[in-house]
Amino acid sequence: MIAVAIAATLVSPFTGAIAGNTGEVGVAENVSADVGSYQEIEGYDVVTSNFTATDDGTTLTEGTDYELNESAGTIKFLSGGSTVTDGESVDLSYSYQATDGTTDTIAGLLPLFVALLVLVTLAAGVIGRL
Repeated sequence: MIAVAIAATLVSPFTGAIAGNTGEVGVAENVSADVGSYQEIEGYDVVTSNFTATDDGTTLTEGTDYELNESAGTIKFLSGGSTVTDGESVDLSYSYQATDGTTDTIAGLLPLFVALLVLVTLAAGVIGRL
């Protein structure tokens, strides 16, 4: 019983951290364009269905005005047919997936940590009786 109580106490902070780091996060940010170079944006694993880039109120077109690497969270403004120039202010609006590898790893290892805690507690009890 003591092991279960300890496990529950140790697991609850991880559960809160995991819950706080999952789902979509909405972002509205302003970037200074660096035409021809990839530049980082705030999120990664970007949800492309709601990504918009605007320049002075004009909605930019992916493939013509910019390239988006949604998994890495980078954007490159194109020089060819784009109206965006170096240093110009571009507004971005999008969502990204907040779940990351660290969160997935912790969630996957929690049962192992609990089992190890129970095993160590039981082993200590057996050794104490010898």
